[in-house]
Amino acid sequence: MPLHKALNMSAHRLIHRHNEMFGSWRYNLQQQTGKKKKVANTVACKLSVAMFYMMKTGTEFTYGNYHSIRNIDVPVENLVLINHDFKRYIRILKENAINTTIDLATAYITCSLGPCRSLGKKFFGLLKDFLDHHVTYKQIYDEIQEKRNHKEDKINEPA
Repeated sequence: MPLHKALNMSAHRLIHRHNEMFGSWRYNLQQQTGKKKKVANTVACKLSVAMFYMMKTGTEFTYGNYHSIRNIDVPVENLVLINHDFKRYIRILKENAINTTIDLATAYITCSLGPCRSLGKKFFGLLKDFLDHHVTYKQIYDEIQEKRNHKEDKINEPA
């Protein structure tokens, strides 16, 4: 109970700072949901996850380390190669200046996808699955690219 209270107090302090990542994330999330208390609890949860990671790895907290996806940076059009269900959302993402998976992950983490029209529960389910399994998706993408390169090499071989 004391830890929960401390996390909530810290979250309430953070959410009033719009120039700080958790504060701007909270502000965007509150604009989408309109529920201030629930958003504060969500920020407290994010704080606890960050603290657990810091304790587990023995590293200091930095926002650069906090972002969950760094090792797969591909154009959003190529998400279709990994999961065909992304096809209907590519145009919407590009219209909102989201051109790579890093842009997409950053927009999701900062909760700035709210203004993007036509992104519903199905899209956010796909995105959450992608972010949760981005290492697996990176392997799948690399295999697809390797096969493509192999085919191109065979085509370009002199006869």
